[in-house]
Amino acid sequence: MPVSICPVCKGGSFEIVEQKPKNSTYSVLFVQCCSCHSVVGTLEFYSGGYLAKQQEQALAEHSRLLNEISSKLNGLRNLVGGE
Repeated sequence: MPVSICPVCKGGSFEIVEQKPKNSTYSVLFVQCCSCHSVVGTLEFYSGGYLAKQQEQALAEHSRLLNEISSKLNGLRNLVGGE
């Protein structure tokens, strides 16, 4: 299996460090060498799949609440003699 090495110091240990770049709205995860701290890659702070799942859950909750409101409105309509 190939071993990753730092292109600067030839170290073989890496770490992930969260940083918020200047003038950025979002944090970024930097993959950096443990020895010399040279950045060798980046990762998204939030994965697209995670964010999509959060949105799916929020939409499901909104749909549930709208159905509840609709049911209550239909009950009120029936009380006042509506159609």
